[in-house]
Amino acid sequence: SNSPMGVIILNFDNEITLINKSALTHLELKSDQDVINKNINTISTPLAKRINTLSQGSTETIRIGNAKIFRCSRLSFIDQGFLRPFILIESLTEEVMTAEKKAYERVIRMIAHEVNNSVTGVTSILDSINEINLTNDSSIDISEVMTICIERCYGLSKFITRFANVVKIPRTPEKNPTIKVSALNIDEIFFLDAPIALSTPISFVLSSTDI
Repeated sequence: SNSPMGVIILNFDNEITLINKSALTHLELKSDQDVINKNINTISTPLAKRINTLSQGSTETIRIGNAKIFRCSRLSFIDQGFLRPFILIESLTEEVMTAEKKAYERVIRMIAHEVNNSVTGVTSILDSINEINLTNDSSIDISEVMTICIERCYGLSKFITRFANVVKIPRTPEKNPTIKVSALNIDEIFFLDAPIALSTPISFVLSSTDI
């Protein structure tokens, strides 16, 4: 009953005869009394609806919304000489999110590396052209345009570097963590994370005692 994997055992009429706590949680149900002896097709939660589409002997990875991912299997065992169906529900949310986070980190670091390398070469060329222009009295004065181009390049480099710096911030295991802002770049955190935090319980509080 304490297994992290959800288990639902059905009878020959597709009615639920046993369901553990993990399965109740995954299916967003409060009590087993709500579903015992009821046909599984009558459960209307999002995950239950997807499970009902599984064919016997199949396994499928199911994503509910953008946050929850499950591996669901509809299998069977021999009971009194007949195949009795059961369903396994395994949460993959944390596993998949960790893998995706690592993949995003690698991509962001690679992009930041390539962008910064390109920007360094471009700004060097622009600086050289600008110096030649300043020493040539007969040429058209394009120093202002060159300066704008160089500033745009530095702006792009700073922008992508912010992403690379943010992914380096370690996750904290604390339930209600307090992070000292002195250890982070305040501009980068507010620039990238404050808009996202508006749709979550996360809040940014700046105190002079933390600096």
